[in-house]
Amino acid sequence: MIITKNVLLYHLFISFSLVAITNSQVSKYPCAFIDTVNITGSYPHEVASELNATSIGNSNMPINISYIYQWMIVPPELIAVYDFVIENGVRIPTERHLRACVCKLKPCIRFCCQPGFYYDLDVKNCLPTNSTDPQLTQDSFTVHFGNDSTALVTTSTHFLIHHGTPCDNMNLRLKDKKPVNWTLYDNGTIAYKNFLFPKHYCYTSLPDRDKSESNATALTWHWQPLACIQERFPFVLEVREWTYAI
Repeated sequence: MIITKNVLLYHLFISFSLVAITNSQVSKYPCAFIDTVNITGSYPHEVASELNATSIGNSNMPINISYIYQWMIVPPELIAVYDFVIENGVRIPTERHLRACVCKLKPCIRFCCQPGFYYDLDVKNCLPTNSTDPQLTQDSFTVHFGNDSTALVTTSTHFLIHHGTPCDNMNLRLKDKKPVNWTLYDNGTIAYKNFLFPKHYCYTSLPDRDKSESNATALTWHWQPLACIQERFPFVLEVREWTYAI
């Protein structure tokens, strides 16, 4: 798949514009909120000295040392204190807690639901699959690499796995009334022609009725990413989408 030079320049322009608009927040938070995880309760990588032991409230968690997250060392420059979370593009105040920019250490892949569940597009929620179909496993995915090669990778080895939906109403992208064929890149970005989604998507298994089966209710499953944008292309970013990037 070839991403045109003009499209890449456009995305670079948008990225630099966001940096300029949110300069004060960038200096306070080392990455976009969607690329963070709550590391409250994680083990510190080193013991904080008395001179270096700035902590959060009653948690006694030092905020300027490294922490261990999923066997990775997260340096202090990728950790910040947050007093909010972002849900469905809206900033919601919370108790102060530590979050780490783990997607800067290892590319993240995003699944809408926990294993054994799928995102139902009608009820807008995760429901159990009640299926033993081997296609439902999240263990391996085909990935496109920068040298134009593809390979089947072990998901948990190559990526950090995030479970959850980045917005309340995830949508299936359609082209001529059919789901588009996305490409998953090794950096966690999905792409379709000139459209790139590095963050605000999540994969779900979706059921297809198997017409070859004598049982009319038999289902087969396939993986498809959902996104937080309008159902059909083309689309434009609105205020809510900008909020996600902060």
